[in-house]
Amino acid sequence: RQSQQTAGKMGLKGDDIAKHNSADSCWVIVHGKAYDVTDFLPEHPGGSKIILKYAGKDATEEFDPIH
Repeated sequence: RQSQQTAGKMGLKGDDIAKHNSADSCWVIVHGKAYDVTDFLPEHPGGSKIILKYAGKDATEEFDPIH
C-alpha cells in the first residue's frame, strides 16, 4: 500500500523527503506529491533498483514516460 502526502500541505520540504532514501524508508516525489513506496519495492514490476535510484528525490521525469 502506498502512502501519499502532498508535500506542501504537510509542510514537507525537500530535506525531509531526502531522508527517506533507502530500502528501509523509500519516498519519492511525483507531480509534487510525496509517496512512501517502501512496501511496494518488492512488488514493482520493473524491480526495486529503479525506484531506489530516485529514493528521496523527485521521480516525475522518470515516472511520466512509463506510466
